Amino acid sequence: MTSGERASLGEKYYHQVTESMNSLFELTTRIDERQQAMMKNLVDLENKFDNFVEQRGELGTRVKVLESQEDKADYIDKMKQDMHTLELRLHTLEISSTKSEGRTKSIIAFVAQLMWVIIAAYLLLKLGLQAPAVP
Repeated sequence: MTSGERASLGEKYYHQVTESMNSLFELTTRIDERQQAMMKNLVDLENKFDNFVEQRGELGTRVKVLESQEDKADYIDKMKQDMHTLELRLHTLEISSTKSEGRTKSIIAFVAQLMWVIIAAYLLLKLGLQAPAVP
């Protein structure tokens, strides 16, 4: 193998590594954008959750006041139904929040692993070492 062929192979290898790094950078950028969108959704869900908690507290207060007045049984039943509906919505929101949190953790772990691969590839490139064979 001549030195020209080695240089050509080195350039091809360098070009492939560069393309791979660019692809990985684009992927991490998209992942970061998705993570930011998920974090925004999480903040929105937290705001809704706080609103539901506040509404539930207000309804609880109303029910206590109305229970002290015996002649308004129908209204009390309606308020209890409203409270039950809000509790169901709150439960649904908690489930959704838990799923979002799990997805966020998975994305962060994936990005961290991806960064380690990029760092390792960069070090192999700079040190001029051959990457180990992948089975």
